[in-house]
Amino acid sequence: MIQKSSFFSSFETYEDCLNCHSSDWLFFDIETTGFSPGSSFLYLIGVLRKTSEGWKLTQWLGESPQEETAILKEFLDTACHYSCLVHFNGTTFDLPYLKEKAEKAGLSHTLDDMKSLDLYRIFRPLKKLLCLEQMNQTSLESFLGIKRRDKMNGKTLIPVCRDFMASGDPRLESLLLLHNREDVEGMTALLSLSAYLKFTDPERDRSFLKLSSAVRKGETAELSFSYSPALPQSLSVNLQQYGSLELGFRKGVLRAPVFSGELRYFFPDYKNYSYLTLEDQAVHKSIAAYVDKEYRRPATAATCYTRKKGEFLLQPDVLFAPDYRKEYGSKEHYFELTEKRFQTAGSLQLYLVRVLKAALPQ
Repeated sequence: MIQKSSFFSSFETYEDCLNCHSSDWLFFDIETTGFSPGSSFLYLIGVLRKTSEGWKLTQWLGESPQEETAILKEFLDTACHYSCLVHFNGTTFDLPYLKEKAEKAGLSHTLDDMKSLDLYRIFRPLKKLLCLEQMNQTSLESFLGIKRRDKMNGKTLIPVCRDFMASGDPRLESLLLLHNREDVEGMTALLSLSAYLKFTDPERDRSFLKLSSAVRKGETAELSFSYSPALPQSLSVNLQQYGSLELGFRKGVLRAPVFSGELRYFFPDYKNYSYLTLEDQAVHKSIAAYVDKEYRRPATAATCYTRKKGEFLLQPDVLFAPDYRKEYGSKEHYFELTEKRFQTAGSLQLYLVRVLKAALPQ
């Protein structure tokens, strides 16, 4: 069995986003000759963990199929000193594979007792936001601008593994180790995607986002804001009826379309109102009593409104009163955009958070 060790430079761990201390982490990735533990063998495991000397990568590579148990034992002896496994889609493949192999080899393990950070499952909700067709590791690395030296995949490495075990060729050894190393190294880079997670549920922690300015520009209202942590890549997102969103390194802009025209406010207690046919609006019965009966009638839920001309913003739910609509039963709710509203940062920050929650792809 070949054992290789090297050290990584430090990297941002995003512990606050992932709710886990990096000192407890054990990154790992396995290489096998197939998906079924019964008809394939394990030939390589790479792990990365924090030591007093820094982040240390260790790889165990078998020189024959018979060294599978030795590789597995080295991994399990290392894993028992950590409380959290970090992997990419290991929930589906790596962990079940290792557990079955350990059981067949009669090796005890702590894998069932360890917390699991599956980066695939954690970042899968970002698929639409990042506009990606696939959420495999290489696609995510490509989004982040990471270029691999390794051009292989698990399937194409199988004959390389067999040829290496037959020949001991150091060039083939290097290919196997490089692929595994870049899989592990890539996971550390993927941690930066954690910065996008807060945008998928902005109400959980509103403090990450700070409104810096709100101005009217043409037919849009521009809400500029900052956030932390910084994003690794900028994004442009179409929010449909809510406008557009630009997310930069640490700053973003929501450009919301302003509706100019007339809307209606519907009184909730229509039984206490009368509809005035000439004025096309409802007034309280105490006032309607002074209007000729010919020009008034009992209001219904659909006619119990007052009309308002002005400029409005679409709101995802009834955040601000009065709540204006185009018609009774309309699902679109608006609030009036006034100069005072522009000067009230707190309410517009709430509006910004609610729009992000309602409009960003989940």
